[in-house]
Amino acid sequence: DILRCKRPCEAVFHKKCVKNVECFIQKEVCEECQKRDSPGSSSGRKPKDRIEIDQDDLTIESLLQEVNTKISATLWNSTPNDIKKIIEFKEDTEKKYKALENKNIYLEKQNMALEERILQLEQKEKDKNVEIKGLEKKKDEKIMEIAINMSKILNLKSEEIADARRVGKEKEISGNIYQPLVITCRNKAYRDK
Repeated sequence: DILRCKRPCEAVFHKKCVKNVECFIQKEVCEECQKRDSPGSSSGRKPKDRIEIDQDDLTIESLLQEVNTKISATLWNSTPNDIKKIIEFKEDTEKKYKALENKNIYLEKQNMALEERILQLEQKEKDKNVEIKGLEKKKDEKIMEIAINMSKILNLKSEEIADARRVGKEKEISGNIYQPLVITCRNKAYRDK
Protein backbone atom coordinates (compact mmCIF):
# COMPACT_ATOMS: atom_id res chain seq x y z
CA ASP A 1 0.00 0.00 0.00
CA ILE A 2 3.00 2.33 0.46
CA LEU A 3 5.54 3.33 -2.21
CA ARG A 4 8.93 4.89 -1.48
CA CYS A 5 11.03 6.93 -3.90
CA LYS A 6 14.52 5.48 -4.38
CA ARG A 7 16.08 8.87 -5.05
CA PRO A 8 17.53 11.16 -2.34
CA CYS A 9 14.11 12.69 -1.56
CA GLU A 10 12.99 9.26 -0.22
CA ALA A 11 9.38 10.47 -0.24
CA VAL A 12 6.72 8.01 0.88
CA PHE A 13 3.36 7.82 -0.95
CA HIS A 14 0.15 5.90 -0.55
CA LYS A 15 -0.67 3.86 -3.70
CA LYS A 16 -4.03 5.60 -4.13
CA CYS A 17 -2.40 9.04 -3.96
CA VAL A 18 0.12 8.44 -6.77
CA LYS A 19 -1.10 9.65 -10.19
CA ASN A 20 0.78 7.12 -12.34
CA VAL A 21 1.26 4.02 -10.15
CA GLU A 22 2.64 1.76 -12.91
CA CYS A 23 5.37 4.25 -13.87
CA PHE A 24 6.26 4.75 -10.20
CA ILE A 25 6.54 0.99 -9.63
CA GLN A 26 8.73 0.48 -12.76
CA LYS A 27 11.18 3.32 -12.07
CA GLU A 28 10.78 3.51 -8.29
CA VAL A 29 11.08 7.30 -8.65
CA CYS A 30 8.45 9.89 -7.67
CA GLU A 31 7.06 12.44 -10.13
CA GLU A 32 9.02 15.33 -8.60
CA CYS A 33 12.33 13.52 -8.99
CA GLN A 34 11.40 12.53 -12.56
CA LYS A 35 10.64 16.15 -13.43
CA ARG A 36 13.89 17.30 -11.83
CA ASP A 37 15.94 14.74 -13.70
CA SER A 38 14.26 15.20 -17.10
CA PRO A 39 16.15 17.40 -19.62
CA GLY A 40 14.75 20.94 -19.94
CA SER A 41 12.99 20.73 -16.60
CA SER A 42 11.88 24.06 -15.19
CA SER A 43 12.81 23.38 -11.60
CA GLY A 44 16.32 24.73 -12.04
CA ARG A 45 17.69 22.58 -9.22
CA LYS A 46 21.12 21.15 -9.77
CA PRO A 47 22.46 18.00 -8.15
CA LYS A 48 24.69 20.16 -5.93
CA ASP A 49 21.53 21.78 -4.45
CA ARG A 50 20.53 18.52 -2.86
CA ILE A 51 21.04 18.24 0.85
CA GLU A 52 23.65 15.68 1.77
CA ILE A 53 23.03 14.06 5.12
CA ASP A 54 25.84 12.62 7.19
CA GLN A 55 24.30 9.42 8.59
CA ASP A 56 26.82 9.26 11.47
CA ASP A 57 25.94 12.73 12.82
CA LEU A 58 22.16 12.60 12.27
CA THR A 59 20.10 14.47 14.86
CA ILE A 60 16.90 16.42 14.42
CA GLU A 61 18.63 19.64 15.46
CA SER A 62 21.50 19.23 13.01
CA LEU A 63 19.11 18.25 10.23
CA LEU A 64 16.91 21.28 10.90
CA GLN A 65 19.91 23.58 11.06
CA GLU A 66 21.23 22.27 7.75
CA VAL A 67 17.81 22.57 6.09
CA ASN A 68 17.40 26.13 7.41
CA THR A 69 20.85 27.08 6.13
CA LYS A 70 20.08 25.68 2.67
CA ILE A 71 16.65 27.36 2.54
CA SER A 72 17.99 30.73 3.60
CA ALA A 73 20.84 30.50 1.07
CA THR A 74 18.37 29.53 -1.65
CA LEU A 75 16.01 32.36 -0.75
CA TRP A 76 18.71 35.03 -0.70
CA ASN A 77 20.32 33.79 -3.90
CA SER A 78 17.17 33.33 -5.94
CA THR A 79 15.13 36.38 -4.92
CA PRO A 80 17.15 39.60 -5.15
CA ASN A 81 14.54 41.03 -7.54
CA ASP A 82 11.77 40.09 -5.14
CA ILE A 83 13.61 41.77 -2.28
CA LYS A 84 14.13 44.87 -4.42
CA LYS A 85 10.41 44.91 -5.26
CA ILE A 86 9.50 44.55 -1.58
CA ILE A 87 11.82 47.42 -0.63
CA GLU A 88 10.36 49.61 -3.40
CA PHE A 89 6.83 48.72 -2.29
CA LYS A 90 7.74 49.55 1.32
CA GLU A 91 9.20 52.93 0.32
CA ASP A 92 6.17 53.70 -1.86
CA THR A 93 3.83 52.73 0.98
CA GLU A 94 5.77 54.94 3.41
CA LYS A 95 5.46 57.90 1.01
CA LYS A 96 1.72 57.33 0.65
CA TYR A 97 1.37 56.97 4.43
CA LYS A 98 3.25 60.23 5.01
CA ALA A 99 1.10 62.03 2.41
CA LEU A 100 -2.09 60.69 4.02
CA GLU A 101 -0.81 61.67 7.46
CA ASN A 102 -0.10 65.23 6.26
CA LYS A 103 -3.52 65.41 4.59
CA ASN A 104 -5.14 64.18 7.80
CA ILE A 105 -3.37 66.87 9.84
CA TYR A 106 -4.45 69.52 7.32
CA LEU A 107 -8.06 68.30 7.40
CA GLU A 108 -8.07 68.22 11.22
CA LYS A 109 -6.85 71.83 11.34
CA GLN A 110 -9.40 72.85 8.71
CA ASN A 111 -12.14 71.06 10.65
CA MET A 112 -11.18 72.88 13.87
CA ALA A 113 -11.20 76.23 12.05
CA LEU A 114 -14.64 75.47 10.61
CA GLU A 115 -15.96 74.47 14.04
CA GLU A 116 -14.69 77.76 15.48
CA ARG A 117 -16.27 79.64 12.60
CA ILE A 118 -19.61 77.88 13.18
CA LEU A 119 -19.47 78.75 16.89
CA GLN A 120 -18.76 82.39 16.01
CA LEU A 121 -21.66 82.50 13.54
CA GLU A 122 -24.00 80.83 16.03
CA GLN A 123 -22.99 83.34 18.69
CA LYS A 124 -23.46 86.18 16.21
CA GLU A 125 -26.98 84.91 15.50
CA LYS A 126 -27.70 84.57 19.22
CA ASP A 127 -26.56 88.16 19.71
CA LYS A 128 -29.51 89.23 17.54
CA ASN A 129 -32.01 87.45 19.82
CA VAL A 130 -34.17 88.97 22.54
CA GLU A 131 -35.52 86.44 25.03
CA ILE A 132 -38.70 87.23 26.92
CA LYS A 133 -39.54 84.97 29.86
CA GLY A 134 -42.81 84.66 31.73
CA LEU A 135 -45.04 85.66 28.83
CA GLU A 136 -48.28 83.75 29.12
CA LYS A 137 -48.94 81.28 26.36
CA LYS A 138 -52.41 81.27 24.85
CA LYS A 139 -54.08 78.74 22.60
CA ASP A 140 -53.70 79.51 18.90
CA GLU A 141 -51.36 82.41 19.62
CA LYS A 142 -49.66 84.11 16.69
CA ILE A 143 -46.14 84.64 17.91
CA MET A 144 -45.10 87.03 15.13
CA GLU A 145 -48.02 89.33 15.99
CA ILE A 146 -46.99 89.27 19.66
CA ALA A 147 -43.43 90.25 18.66
CA ILE A 148 -44.67 93.12 16.45
CA ASN A 149 -46.93 94.39 19.26
CA MET A 150 -43.99 94.32 21.69
CA SER A 151 -41.85 96.31 19.23
CA LYS A 152 -44.60 98.96 19.03
CA ILE A 153 -44.75 99.19 22.83
CA LEU A 154 -40.98 99.76 22.85
CA ASN A 155 -41.20 102.34 20.00
CA LEU A 156 -39.17 100.16 17.63
CA LYS A 157 -39.69 99.36 13.94
CA SER A 158 -41.57 96.12 13.32
CA GLU A 159 -39.66 95.63 10.00
CA GLU A 160 -36.51 94.90 11.99
CA ILE A 161 -38.00 91.68 13.41
CA ALA A 162 -36.79 88.65 11.42
CA ASP A 163 -38.39 85.83 13.41
CA ALA A 164 -40.20 85.01 16.64
CA ARG A 165 -40.72 81.62 18.30
CA ARG A 166 -41.09 79.88 21.63
CA VAL A 167 -38.12 77.71 22.62
CA GLY A 168 -37.56 74.83 25.00
CA LYS A 169 -39.89 72.09 26.16
CA GLU A 170 -43.48 72.95 26.83
CA LYS A 171 -44.13 72.60 30.55
CA GLU A 172 -46.00 74.50 33.17
CA ILE A 173 -44.58 74.66 36.65
CA SER A 174 -46.83 76.06 39.41
CA GLY A 175 -49.14 77.60 36.82
CA ASN A 176 -47.13 80.66 35.72
CA ILE A 177 -43.91 79.59 33.94
CA TYR A 178 -44.10 79.19 30.17
CA GLN A 179 -41.69 78.59 27.32
CA PRO A 180 -39.58 81.68 26.68
CA LEU A 181 -40.36 83.75 23.60
CA VAL A 182 -37.31 84.45 21.42
CA ILE A 183 -37.47 87.36 19.00
CA THR A 184 -34.73 87.44 16.36
CA CYS A 185 -33.84 90.91 15.10
CA ARG A 186 -32.30 91.62 11.71
CA ASN A 187 -29.15 93.02 13.33
CA LYS A 188 -27.52 93.31 16.73
CA ALA A 189 -27.75 97.11 16.82
CA TYR A 190 -31.54 96.95 16.69
CA ARG A 191 -31.57 94.42 19.53
CA ASP A 192 -29.39 96.70 21.67
CA LYS A 193 -31.90 99.57 21.41
